[in-house]
Amino acid sequence: MFLEAVPILSGMLVLGLSGAVLARDITDMAGRTVTLPDRIDSVATLGSVPVINSFVFAAGQGALIANDLPPRARQSGRWAWQDVFAPQLAQSPRVEDAQRNLALTTEVVLAADPDIVIVGDPAHVARLDEDANLSQLRAGQEGRILVAPMGAHIWANRTVEQPLTVLWAASHFHPGLFPEAELIATVRDFCKSFFGTELDDGQIRTILGGRV
Repeated sequence: MFLEAVPILSGMLVLGLSGAVLARDITDMAGRTVTLPDRIDSVATLGSVPVINSFVFAAGQGALIANDLPPRARQSGRWAWQDVFAPQLAQSPRVEDAQRNLALTTEVVLAADPDIVIVGDPAHVARLDEDANLSQLRAGQEGRILVAPMGAHIWANRTVEQPLTVLWAASHFHPGLFPEAELIATVRDFCKSFFGTELDDGQIRTILGGRV
């Protein structure tokens, strides 16, 4: 089965096409009509590369991705699971070097004083603890700072794994209703069904802990 359609969020998919006889017309996200051959041999992902890759993985076509992760993702080591789902990435050429950063306003967080804080990187926990103001948050003082899982992409971000994010959050918010064993079984089935990768309990717990 070859890639037929992949939802794209804030990025671009470039398809390497074979010389198949059959062709078809599709309408892209810009409203343009594009003619594609029946067979697609390779895919280059541009923009939010880890996000787009996760959708290609879920389509069962991770082996078609022909480019490496951008420097920001490769150097951080946080996207190491992408190499598990598509081992050829690290040996593929890099096609972009864009750097993107996101900043939170301290005042907004302090005003909200949430019951639970979910962060995207384990390093953020220490930063919250060390900050004179943010360390006063109720969530930090009561030990309710959670690190979002990290699989093909950060689960707290836009990712094909987002349905699992809801289950993970529910297991922390209401552990009596959503036990960890059921979450682990669901993650195992998801990765096997969509990424074609069988993970053991230890690997799944590493993902759920937001570690690589």
